[in-house]
Amino acid sequence: HITHNCFANYNYSDFATNTATRPSQNITTNETGSPIVNPTEDSRVSLFMRKFEDEVLQRDAKFNDLGSEDPRYLALDWILNNDQMNLGLDSMNLNQRYVLALIAFSLDSKAWGAIEEGSVIGNKEVDGKSTWLSSIDECSWYNVSCTGGLVTGIQLDEYSLIGEIPAEISRLDHVDSISLRKNCLYGTLPPELGELPLKYLGLAENAFSGFIPETLFNLTSVEYVFLSFQNGNRWNCTRSRGGIVDIYYSHGDQAQGANLGLQGKILGDKISNLSSLRTISI
Repeated sequence: HITHNCFANYNYSDFATNTATRPSQNITTNETGSPIVNPTEDSRVSLFMRKFEDEVLQRDAKFNDLGSEDPRYLALDWILNNDQMNLGLDSMNLNQRYVLALIAFSLDSKAWGAIEEGSVIGNKEVDGKSTWLSSIDECSWYNVSCTGGLVTGIQLDEYSLIGEIPAEISRLDHVDSISLRKNCLYGTLPPELGELPLKYLGLAENAFSGFIPETLFNLTSVEYVFLSFQNGNRWNCTRSRGGIVDIYYSHGDQAQGANLGLQGKILGDKISNLSSLRTISI
């Protein structure tokens, strides 16, 4: 079936201010804001940095090239200094826990911070599930699905999430379902999505732009793809520290002009690669 459209009483802002955005006791920054490690202070930091650089970070990224407020750096800082799980380098779920933390730091939202508004972050519970960045097993985080301790699905529809999907989501090697529909996500679709064993990809009703990556044709197991309604949408999302993002505009910024949505050809010859496809909405 093919359709086509034209087009926690926990305050996350306090969390970001008090823990995430400050340099940790083991990671310092240079005058440009990039993190640096003093090997005489803690070799543990260097080992974690090297592991994530080798196994998780994408596009040849290195921590020493990142600013101290980069979500990849903030997730590292959380793992090392705020996560009470204190996972070791040999932990089976260390990488996936880091990636989920990275997603939390990448996607801002007022909903991350106020339990009465449906928070999904902090050391609280929602509908019997612990919220994101809780210091318990990430498989118990809100709307994270796991099989045998491995993350297999993320479902965060309509949470007013703001930002860009990090390329490192592709290191959730066992994820077969991603649903982030009707948020305020923008930027380009990460080509790395094509590396996942996806059966369901739900990204409709956001504000993505640019070309649809050809790597999506590598999703030979995908059954459902929803990418429609990426431009012309007239709803707003509120940042955790205040401020409105209007996804009618590119990156939610009126100065950048109207968002043009996704471009490219997806119904050409290569669509036959999607041999398991049942429904696509673009």
